[in-house]
Amino acid sequence: MNDDLLLALYRGALHSPPWQGFINLLREALGAMAAALVLYPTTESSIEAHVISTDARFSIDWDVANKYYLEKYLDLDPISCERIRPGEIRTIDAYTHTAYFQEFLKPLGVEYALRIGFSAAGRNCWISACKSRSQGNFSKASLEMLEALLPHLEAALDTYAAVMLSNSERHLYSKALQNMSFGSLVLDADGRVLSANSTAEALIQRYSEIHIEDQRVAIDSESFNSALEEILQQVSEASPPDRSTGPKIIRVDCQAGGPIGMLVKRVSYNRYFSGSSAPAVVIYLSDLSIKKLTSSGRELDYPHMVSVLLGLTLSEARLALLLADGLTLASAGKAMGVAEKTARNHLGHIFEKTGISRQADLIRLIYRSVAVLGG
Repeated sequence: MNDDLLLALYRGALHSPPWQGFINLLREALGAMAAALVLYPTTESSIEAHVISTDARFSIDWDVANKYYLEKYLDLDPISCERIRPGEIRTIDAYTHTAYFQEFLKPLGVEYALRIGFSAAGRNCWISACKSRSQGNFSKASLEMLEALLPHLEAALDTYAAVMLSNSERHLYSKALQNMSFGSLVLDADGRVLSANSTAEALIQRYSEIHIEDQRVAIDSESFNSALEEILQQVSEASPPDRSTGPKIIRVDCQAGGPIGMLVKRVSYNRYFSGSSAPAVVIYLSDLSIKKLTSSGRELDYPHMVSVLLGLTLSEARLALLLADGLTLASAGKAMGVAEKTARNHLGHIFEKTGISRQADLIRLIYRSVAVLGG
């Protein structure tokens, strides 16, 4: 089997769209005018996603053709996705008398077509290809190559599902972190920055005391640099972290507003995943001078969310949010356009409804609620 084809298949899960390079190479290996990888069909009349490769010598609008196929010929197609079982290869050769072939394929210039099904990660998928008369029919060697590809297709789909699950979880956790106004910088074992979330980027832009130079974090703080050097040294020893060496908390006073709180800690040790692409250290940053429910910049109906969560009126919810954002009771009342006495009455009702008795506990309750994840 073609080594380049297998490499493209296994690397394809990391590309966008997935497997575009693979389907290009497969079409060339089959000598086809078009080839497509169909992913996750959802209903009888629609396809959630497909990756297609076409031969530029054939002036066919495959998007239009596919739409026409779904509207008129899906149910008439004898080798349609619904009719192909995982592991089965079916060609159009025995169905040239059908309306599907005579009315749809032949006018497109398609004389030969095939489809192969495979299944993994709880999904069914298919590969289809077609050829013109001048290109000739699919050879026995081509069919054998597709059969040999089956276990690799299934393994690649399993890998793709795992990668997508990991990416989805990472995105959700990253959003949660940003919504709580925490910046994060992920470093490799040599101290190079692998990733930075938008909150961290905003803090770096705002405060001159925080830099990223040549992919490395530079902070105008001797205590920070010492803590980072200590943890990087621990990582370089390629051993599980010493229980006595925990995360380091540092305060950096910034002239533009600060202070910035930083927590530097080692990422969970994994002996099987190390090197230049592996995360080794994470730095969390928080602007201690600013308290916000969200750093997303989008307008969200937080009063309504907090009202539903805690059983408060909208006015009580607004007051709770203003207090959580660092305002005093008097300032919060002014922001709401009510007297301090009215604000104090609202606060009393909040205490009664939530079962807490201190303003600090109210702020903690707000920031521990799921409302902060809404951005």
